[in-house]
Amino acid sequence: KRQKIIYILLFVTVIVMFLSGNSLLRIYIEDKIAEQYWNSIASKKEIGGVLNDDTILNEYKTLYEENSDIVGWITIEGTKIDYPVMQNKEFPEYYLRRNFDKEYDSLGTPFVDYRCDVLPEQSFNTIIYSHYTSGDSGFRWLFNYEAESWYKKHKIIQFDTIQEKGNYEVIAVFYYDVTDVTLREEKDEITEDFYEFYNYIEMDSGDGYRKFVQKIKEKRLYETEAEIKMTDNLITLICCAPEVYSGIKENGRLIVIAKKI
Repeated sequence: KRQKIIYILLFVTVIVMFLSGNSLLRIYIEDKIAEQYWNSIASKKEIGGVLNDDTILNEYKTLYEENSDIVGWITIEGTKIDYPVMQNKEFPEYYLRRNFDKEYDSLGTPFVDYRCDVLPEQSFNTIIYSHYTSGDSGFRWLFNYEAESWYKKHKIIQFDTIQEKGNYEVIAVFYYDVTDVTLREEKDEITEDFYEFYNYIEMDSGDGYRKFVQKIKEKRLYETEAEIKMTDNLITLICCAPEVYSGIKENGRLIVIAKKI
């Protein structure tokens, strides 16, 4: 009987190892396919374009001709974050599960909140969404910012609009529960700590701005060298954060906020 149990345990172990191996292989293949695809999109920046529009930077003309939903490009040195940034105000989550070519892709493409203005003038706070993934795609690399030592070596995020180049310095990194306010009210879970960071888009000179800055300072994982001023332009990067990172069972998000320099 004991020998039988040992055989069963060995069999289960082999099955688990086989399934784990298949899962890792699938992730690896998906990553390679995604990497090749996004490299092919990025290569079009080098081509430039013949579009007769002097307001668009030359490196983005070909991409704009192919898909006019492109509003910018985000790059973080030392990571694989090097993607076009899209916006479709008519269908806000259009790129949640679509690639640059508007084809179905579970990894999606980074996209700007429909309430934000990017062109010709940016909102005070431009909110950009993307996915957490098991591999190296999407905004997975943002989780490195959990470590202050990594932040110190990667303070700068490049976010170009198709009309203007821009560098941004990270000012805050934190995890947050974005459970909808309506559900919180139903469960009587509205606390003083609750604040909808993703709803502060346009600057106001009153209590709204002061509360926004205060909440950022309260929530950030560590202090940063940069501070927010009323004249700044911000980008807020948001992606899902599994409980293993955030400690939040449902609706956890990683939020990285940076200011234009």
